[in-house]
Amino acid sequence: MVTEPLAKKLFRFGISLFILELVTVIILSLRGNPLSWKIAAMISASLLGGRMASIVAGLEVGIPPPPLILILFLFNLSWVLIVFPLFIEFRMRVREMKIVGRHFISTRATAEKQKKRVEKLGTWFIPFYIWLPFPWTGVLIGSVLGHLVGIPTKKILLIAVPSMLAGQISWVYGFESFFILTGTPGKILAVLLIIGFLAASYFPKKQSKKPE
Repeated sequence: MVTEPLAKKLFRFGISLFILELVTVIILSLRGNPLSWKIAAMISASLLGGRMASIVAGLEVGIPPPPLILILFLFNLSWVLIVFPLFIEFRMRVREMKIVGRHFISTRATAEKQKKRVEKLGTWFIPFYIWLPFPWTGVLIGSVLGHLVGIPTKKILLIAVPSMLAGQISWVYGFESFFILTGTPGKILAVLLIIGFLAASYFPKKQSKKPE
């Protein structure tokens, strides 16, 4: 499926890691461990609202910061190692992919918008963009952005993975401290921010033209 040698290895590792994660969650569920549904809730929030939503959900269901950071890191690592190699392989034929074509188009369109900033500000903008916790930022968009500006795959991952981990550590502890100080109002504000960012990122994409 993926022909670039390095991308092919990354894809296989990502699939293996994802299967290991899935099996672990299933085993926890069969044993009645509440961590299984907490992980499911956090991952669902991540898929719907991005990293900020997953952090807020993880803290809300009671996952302590260290395991929360580890779970987020492993999930996002497997995600980017699966999807990014597919983007490298199919980026010129994304419209032909019925299942994930729309996601690839949205991902590429977002990266294309940020490409000018990289060309203007330099490659340091990529780790900063990955560090941000907002919807349509993060490790996958940052990796695609690096690919579009011509950074080799290996170098992209050397930039993207540490930036992702730094973002997860700083934002998990940052949100935890914020919620301790503000309590319920702070949590409500975080949810409203997530909804606002999602709305702001969704409507422009609906109006924009699809990339060629």
